[in-house]
Amino acid sequence: MAEAVRTGLGLTGGEAAELFERQSRAGGIAARLPRGGVAGHWLDDGRLKVAVTDQGTAEVVRSLGAEPERVRRGREELEALLRWVEENATEAVVSWGIDPTKNAVVAVVDPAAGPGLPARDGVEVVEGEPGEFAQGDGGESWDWDDDGVVEVGLKDEQKVRPGGGWRERPFADCTIGFPVRDGTGSGHFLTAAHCMSEEEQRASVHTKNMGWQVVGKSNPGGHRRVFGEEGDFGLVSVADESEWDLSLRVETGRGGPEVEVDGHLSPIQGQAICFAGRVSGWNCGKVTGTDRSGRFGKEKTLLAGLFGTDMCVRKGDSGGPGISGRKGVGTVVGGNSRCDSGKPDRSYFTPLDRSLEKWGLKLVGAR
Repeated sequence: MAEAVRTGLGLTGGEAAELFERQSRAGGIAARLPRGGVAGHWLDDGRLKVAVTDQGTAEVVRSLGAEPERVRRGREELEALLRWVEENATEAVVSWGIDPTKNAVVAVVDPAAGPGLPARDGVEVVEGEPGEFAQGDGGESWDWDDDGVVEVGLKDEQKVRPGGGWRERPFADCTIGFPVRDGTGSGHFLTAAHCMSEEEQRASVHTKNMGWQVVGKSNPGGHRRVFGEEGDFGLVSVADESEWDLSLRVETGRGGPEVEVDGHLSPIQGQAICFAGRVSGWNCGKVTGTDRSGRFGKEKTLLAGLFGTDMCVRKGDSGGPGISGRKGVGTVVGGNSRCDSGKPDRSYFTPLDRSLEKWGLKLVGAR
């Protein structure tokens, strides 16, 4: 993983390895933080910083190995400000969430869409645009037969791996997230819910040697799709595992090494992260915020429970896997990506741990 992120994060392999080791230790500390007196936490170069409201909590945080920072607003006050934003947000307010580094709620407002929010202490307003879903435009560029099956021949072993392409005819061109198993042992892969137009719709995946092949059905049973306050995620079932190899090995592209995912963790603001997209390939950056709400697409659909990053995502990357170290973190929803234009990129993911918990799933082969 350190070698794979070397270019994306501007680090040497050794520096990247040290960063992920610091992040791993910080994640363990974050899980032990006290609830009272803590207003939030984040990572700074892999080291955990914690916003605290009193000296006693600062001493506890320091004893755990983190760096405390005294702040004015506690968690309850920040959550009250967050509710105020939610209650007063017009459609011009396109995303919002608590930023622990600012000890405030940050709201992104599109000035072209009308009035945003009245001024209020503890709420910082910045300009931006509503997010776009990162799905491609469907099967128009491929030769589908009348039954919705792309006409290609079966040649070699078929692999379902994070970052590979998949398609639900003819509505979406997206990316495979994480292969998983449910409580019965059946195989699936996680991806974005907005890539699923109907229940039990045929889904095909793309492999290097064979092109597009039917792998199974999206939204099996009509109950494996979440699109709203819980996030934007769903399952594609694998119909015949004797024909498919479910793998957690991610290709990093451009001759880079593969990364094998061996578990999952929760996102933390400031965390180094990479993702694999069918169109964008391998990209790296940082988590810019957690527990974010935002509006997406032409209908400005409101989604909550997301985390943000500064990585570029393109059309066709929806559902792609976000990875930190060798741990899965989330799946791509979309964003406001300018991709090398000189403007900052905003992209959003659904946390992986939320998706796994929803249906009692486990990563394929993960310990």
